[in-house]
Amino acid sequence: MKISFEKTAKLATEPTEAGCCSYNIHSLSSYRIEPLERVGIRTGIRLKFPKPREIIVGGSYKVYKCLVAEIIPRESLFLESGLLLMRKTIDCSYDGEIIIDAINMSLPDFLLYKQESVLAHSQFFGSTNSISLGRETP
Repeated sequence: MKISFEKTAKLATEPTEAGCCSYNIHSLSSYRIEPLERVGIRTGIRLKFPKPREIIVGGSYKVYKCLVAEIIPRESLFLESGLLLMRKTIDCSYDGEIIIDAINMSLPDFLLYKQESVLAHSQFFGSTNSISLGRETP
């Protein structure tokens, strides 16, 4: 079965097939996520599910066959960057934009460094443990 997508934003990138029944979903814009910060990453994409089919089982029982999609992060993402993407299940009743929930699990600078120059740098220029992702480096 071919999965289809619809753009909800003009700048959205169409998901690319990444193997059997899997697709790469891309961020709609660039993000800078500070340590321990939570964000909802917009994709500008929504899934277009086929209509649920009614199946009659045992004479009078009605069962609705409906597909679901699982949003699962790549295994190496957390270990390499400290970015934790939450797993998400989307069923056929949801027709909104896919938003990926993310948390930067890196520790804040003040828990890692005791040097005043590093603390001063992080206060003025952002954490050295922040994560940048998206279309381009912000």
